[in-house]
Amino acid sequence: MNTPLSTGEALATEMRESDWRALIGAVRNGNLVPMVGTDLMRVKVGERYVTYDHVIAKELANRREVTDADLAPLGTSLNIVALNDVVSVVVKRKGDRCLWELHDDVYQIIHDSSIEPPRALVQLAEITDIDLFVTSSCDYLFENALRSVGNVEARVYRRGDREKEDLPKEARTRKGCRQLYYIFGRAETGTMDFAICDEDLLRFVLKLQDTKYRPKRLFDALRESNLLLLGVNFGDWLARFFLWLARDRENLNSDQARNLREYLADPKAGHDRPLVLFLQHFSQSTTVLGSQPEDFVDELHRRWSEQVGRPHVRAEDQGPSPNMPAGAVFISYSRSDAAAARALFAEFTRVGIPAWYDAALQAGDQFDSKLEYNIENCSWFLPLLSTGSLARQQGYFRKEWKKAVERDESFFGGTKGAIVPIVIDEDDRILRQPQTYQGMPKRFREVQMYHCPLGKPSSDLIAALRAYPQRESLTGS
Repeated sequence: MNTPLSTGEALATEMRESDWRALIGAVRNGNLVPMVGTDLMRVKVGERYVTYDHVIAKELANRREVTDADLAPLGTSLNIVALNDVVSVVVKRKGDRCLWELHDDVYQIIHDSSIEPPRALVQLAEITDIDLFVTSSCDYLFENALRSVGNVEARVYRRGDREKEDLPKEARTRKGCRQLYYIFGRAETGTMDFAICDEDLLRFVLKLQDTKYRPKRLFDALRESNLLLLGVNFGDWLARFFLWLARDRENLNSDQARNLREYLADPKAGHDRPLVLFLQHFSQSTTVLGSQPEDFVDELHRRWSEQVGRPHVRAEDQGPSPNMPAGAVFISYSRSDAAAARALFAEFTRVGIPAWYDAALQAGDQFDSKLEYNIENCSWFLPLLSTGSLARQQGYFRKEWKKAVERDESFFGGTKGAIVPIVIDEDDRILRQPQTYQGMPKRFREVQMYHCPLGKPSSDLIAALRAYPQRESLTGS
């Protein structure tokens, strides 16, 4: 007899080697269906990683003038707000009739967004043995990640349609036919057929429960496959619903059903006592994992890559080596701008431009001599400029700037040199009004600067660095 748990922590477990072998086997056999939720869609905003749902919520709150005071009764704030919270505040203020406008606002926010898919989504998309994915969000991040790898056919469940959109008959047998199913709708203009709040979710679930409106081939695929729920962040009732669907395997033979499992990668689930008890007594084939969904995807991607003989670690994900490569660009930054330095380094590495910054230097290294040598021998010196760094009168980066200016003027002279200042603030005020910043060396104002918000290099900068032959060093033209 099972003993009820006092907390959910005891249910969360770690994958054993045998578990990983079984899971990778399911992937290689095309018998795993991942369901992706909002907690896997974390993007970088400033110095923080937040869910894309929060990004949308914050912009909607701005458009609808929702304040911290409005959100306080819900126990949240603009710093952590979710989309459902903002929608709830606006509906309470204006009534249900504003829901049409709110859906249109959310569509416009998603449509106009320039945010790139996070690494975890791209890694999942790169596992090409998986041919069917389900998303519980209405945005396009995962679809964009899949399209960056190859072709994908998007299918959308619209609860207002009389004829539900289902998987094509040949979807699971036709090789190279990858499918992404939006189970709670996809953000589209002129419709409310996508979920932006809990009330929308409930309406979708009620429709999906009706066998008349259920996408049969999709549900058959879920029932006949191993399921991987990644960052779905479902409330207890919604998690139970989907796990109930997975357990509805009466038409499968006993051996087939016995070997199928559900994996729930969501550290919060193990702390949800009602859900824990439900899983303990009803769904013992479900494994609740204590790891973050991004970490789980990273490990899955690594193990799958080893199986198929592909390299797992992308070059842009590696940090700089202790020794600067020949002809590399030197990225100089204030410690407060370290995130932008990492982003710039990663993108340069991805597009094949050798780059270096001092992240690999450790205690015991001869900082002064090594940095001076690297400044003298880099092909281009890239100082990162922000309002924060220019306001600081002290910092090691000031020493680097001084040394680079001395070398630049000594060996190149005039207004042509090897210094390329990079403005990393989101606005371009420094670029437009460099004379107003007393902390900027005069030499920096004499050469062309580039605007790369948060360290994302512009196409103009990459083109400029590629346009000229990489010089062996500042001293050897």
